[in-house]
Parts: sequence; C-alpha cells; structure tokens
Amino acid sequence: MIQYLYAIILGIVEGFTEFLPISSTGHLILVNQFISFDKQFTLLFDIVIQLGAIIAVAVYFAKRLWPFTKDRIKNKEILNVWYKTIIGVLPAIIFGALFAGKIEEKLFNPWVVAIALLLGGLIILIIERKNLKPEITSINSLSFKTAFLIGLVQCLSMIPGTSRSAATIIGAMIFGASRIVATEFSFFLAIPTMLAASVYSLFKYKALLNTHQISVLAVGFAISFIVALAVIKFFIKYVQNNNFKIFGYYRVILAILIIAYFLAISNKLTILNTLNFLVSGFLGYIIGRWADNYLNIWLKDPAWAPHHWIYGLILMVIGIFCFKNNLEIWIFSFGLGLFISDLKDFLDLKLFEPDGKSKETIKFWHID
Repeated sequence: MIQYLYAIILGIVEGFTEFLPISSTGHLILVNQFISFDKQFTLLFDIVIQLGAIIAVAVYFAKRLWPFTKDRIKNKEILNVWYKTIIGVLPAIIFGALFAGKIEEKLFNPWVVAIALLLGGLIILIIERKNLKPEITSINSLSFKTAFLIGLVQCLSMIPGTSRSAATIIGAMIFGASRIVATEFSFFLAIPTMLAASVYSLFKYKALLNTHQISVLAVGFAISFIVALAVIKFFIKYVQNNNFKIFGYYRVILAILIIAYFLAISNKLTILNTLNFLVSGFLGYIIGRWADNYLNIWLKDPAWAPHHWIYGLILMVIGIFCFKNNLEIWIFSFGLGLFISDLKDFLDLKLFEPDGKSKETIKFWHID
C-alpha cells in the first residue's frame, strides 16, 4: 500500500514540475532521497510517469497538433510544426543515445541537481533582466535552423536539475522567440523527446516488471497526467502576462537549501569547509574580474582566447565529478566564482543571427 502512496506523491511532483522551468527530474531525484522504490524500478518509474505528463500536452493541444482535418491549409501549417519539432528533437536523440547511460551513472545525484538549479536560476534572472525583444511571434515563423538550435540547447537538460522546459524556453528566447512561442514550442518539443525516453526505459527494464509494479506505474502515470493537464492550462495563461523571474529565484533558493542540507547530513558542513568554499569562490570571482579588466588588454583580445567563464564551467564539472574532499570543494567553488564573474559576457555577446536578423545572443569565442 505504501508504494501506491509513493506513486501518488511522485506523480504529483512530476505533473507539477515537468513543464515549469524548475526541473522535474531534479525534483524527482531530490524526493527519491526520502521516498523511492528499488533503484532500477525508480529509474523506470521516474521516466515513465513523465509520459503521463506528455500525454497531457497532446490532449491539451490536440486541435493544434492533429494534421488530418478538412482544412488543407491548416493541415500544412500543422505538419510544418511537426517537421520543426522533429528537427528540434534530433540533437537530444543523438546525444541521448551516446551519453544517457554515462550521465545517469555519474550525474543523477543531489549535488549536480543543486548546481544546475543554481546556474539555471541565475541565467533565467539575467535573461529576464535584459528584457529581450522578440522577433519570432509565431511558431510558423520559427525557422528550421532556429528549431535545431533550440534542440541543441535542450541537450543541456540531460544534466539533472537543468530543466528541459527551462533550457528550451530560455534557449528559444535567446534566439529571438517571444515568451509565448518559446513556451508552446517547448511543449511540442517535449512530446517526441519524452516519448522516446519513456519507450527506451520500458524496453530496457520490461523484464523486471511484475503485476504489482505495473499497477504502481499506472497510478503514478494517471496522477501525473491529471496534475500536468492543470499545470499546462495555468502556465499558458501565466506566460501571457508574466516573466520567469519567480522561477529563477525559486531555483536559486532551492539550490542553496539543497547544498546546505546534504552538506549537513554528510558531515561536510563544517566551519573549515564552509570557509574553503567561500574563500575559493571569492578568489575565483576576483581573478575573473581582474582578467576582465587587465588580462584581455595585455593579450589584446586574441581570437584564440575563450571567455574565462568556459574555464569556470570546466572546473565546476571537475568538482562535480569528484566532490568528495576539500580539494574538489576548492576546485568547484573557484570555478563557480570564475563563472559568475563572467556571466554578463556569457549572455551579452553575439553567436548567431537568428532567422537572418541581428540579435543579442551568446558568443563563445572572441571572434569579430
């Protein structure tokens, strides 16, 4: 009986968080620290109940996604949306096939979730502060190139805590889409992405399922569907008149609470470790600001010199994979400070000109 209660709770968590830019997988990993099934069934359950949320999308947008009506012009427009959706999902299928197992093994833990929530929250807040002016006001005007680029950004959501919804919505906004178009395309992109992940997991673990587990899955699936349908209706109305700042603040606060909690229960929240984290992070920030003011002048901004936020991300990844002792805490926090010091450059420079128009987006290298 207790397992059905777990299924209801996890179904509510999944349905509520799947389409909000706060990471459903990250929340499920956190909740699984307190309530869960055996390891393999937990992995299967967490992915399959996402299918319930995806079906909620299909039901809600049924009229806009069914391409076999009597109106040929409308059918052509709907098929065009599906073509863009398929183009957008290709990067996730390729990256998932190549790296899903390794990511599941190495990154499905509360530390990674916390850091991804933190960085994602900061990026959301900075993007909203920039008040980007949209150039793409309908999905029909979204180019195949932009759809593919949004699909590339979606691959970041393979890191738990990033949020598929946040990655695709913010990515679409950076590439010129309005908030509403970005949100709707995120919904459409979710259908083939999560359907593929759910089918893969079912085939991978189907031999392990018994009658009881199937019934537990059915409960979680149904609850996820019902809650997700309500959240979709709310979120569509919300984005018409509101920004995403509240989700950015939520992510940052939750990340801090997660880090503090798991440091405490792992006996790492000591005065020494806290000082190590703060001092190293502050040192990374100071060096990053110094590099902004002096180093680039000395180097005369050569084309081969990347922004130093890249070094920050590299150090953070090293710290995440090895977050076990004081040295890794120093490495990670130094990288975090370095990244934060260059966060403005991360978002201010140009990489692409979406749909043939100049747009403030991201540029990874000092190439003019």
